[in-house]
Amino acid sequence: EVEFNRVNAQFLAKQHEFKERMEAVEQKRAEYIKRQEEYKKTALKFDQFLKENDAKRRRAIEKYQNEVKQNKIRQKEINELIQQLEELKLRQKKLHKMVANYKIYEDYLTKVVARVPENYR
Repeated sequence: EVEFNRVNAQFLAKQHEFKERMEAVEQKRAEYIKRQEEYKKTALKFDQFLKENDAKRRRAIEKYQNEVKQNKIRQKEINELIQQLEELKLRQKKLHKMVANYKIYEDYLTKVVARVPENYR
């Protein structure tokens, strides 16, 4: 009977030790699951952050490309306007020269009209 009690006590001790180990394992398992859930949430947030960043990057590239296109169009318009301005300056110079050439005729006719008698007009 003493042997039975000793074996029974050892059995109960082992059973208690096993129960404590199982509780510790269960607690670690619960902590592991909790950490896994936190990692999943963090991964989802990071994935969302990457998607938003990628969308912002695509919008920035698109905006840059549109601005480059608009700048090319504006530069072409500026070049065309500069060309038109140069042509107009040349035309103005030509017209000033023509006016200067015809000025002698205007002066001559003004003198002729001034010398014409009053009753002849």
